[in-house]
Amino acid sequence: MRLCLVSGGKFAERVPKEHVARQLILGVLDTQLEESRSADALPEVQFAYDGDVFRQAWDAFVGSQT
Repeated sequence: MRLCLVSGGKFAERVPKEHVARQLILGVLDTQLEESRSADALPEVQFAYDGDVFRQAWDAFVGSQT
C-alpha cells in the first residue's frame, strides 16, 4: 500500500506536517494490526516522500515505544 501526506499545503493551515504524518501512521497501524489477527501477514506500507516527514514521524514513534 502506498500512502502520501494528506492535507498539506494551503489546506493544512496551522497543523504541522509531522502531526498529520504521525496520525496517518497511527491509523494505518491500528487498522492493520486489527485486520492481521485474522490474516497471515501484514501488508507492506510505502510512505511517499514529502520532505522526509514520514520517516521522521516513524522514527519518533518507534523511539517513544522503547
